[in-house]
Amino acid sequence: MKLILGATVLITALGISTVNANPMGNCGPLDKAMEYLNRKHGEALKFTGISSEGHMIMMFYNEETGSFGFGFVFPDNPNLICPVDQGESGTFHSEPSGSKT
Repeated sequence: MKLILGATVLITALGISTVNANPMGNCGPLDKAMEYLNRKHGEALKFTGISSEGHMIMMFYNEETGSFGFGFVFPDNPNLICPVDQGESGTFHSEPSGSKT
């Protein structure tokens, strides 16, 4: 429920239309999304990668609070981001899980 509410707030705040030329529908301008995530949640872009499906995955993270968000960008519209998920209390790990130190 918290995720749905957060996504609804993001969509409303950015004025994102659910009628876009993409299968997700809840996508919006990348620059406005980045500005919103930084201003509202203190999240900055920390990771980008190209998925095996060909789209870019982006991760935003607030190092102080641990809040995070993930989105992806289709190659045919690099200025549009689609939110995937968000959360609180995320942690980066310096060692892979299960590694021996």
